[in-house]
Amino acid sequence: MTLNGFGKSAAWSAAIFTVLALGGCKDSGLPGKNRPLNEAMQSEWRYPAYEQVAGADSVMSLAGHRWQITGEKQTIPSRLLAPVATVNGAEIFSLKSDVAPYDRLYSATTDGKYSVIANID
Repeated sequence: MTLNGFGKSAAWSAAIFTVLALGGCKDSGLPGKNRPLNEAMQSEWRYPAYEQVAGADSVMSLAGHRWQITGEKQTIPSRLLAPVATVNGAEIFSLKSDVAPYDRLYSATTDGKYSVIANID
């Protein structure tokens, strides 16, 4: 039994669909790191810091959003920053050119740089 042109393309389409469907079910995340969606939606957001930063493990609330210090540090002239809040005794800054709602904020570090604080919700 031979397949005509239509039968061949239908067979190839079915084979390709099967491969794509099975590939879509593959767990493509990090081994042992995937969570059920409901658990992931309720868990605290964490970003792996590149260097240890004091306070990076805590989440702060500011202007109705949740924020977290990242491992990134930047050198920013202080004349370009404006204070927006004080959280746990630490002054939080935004760029003077940025207006609320902010996409990132900054906190001064002991080495004269500023830690980037990311909006996580």
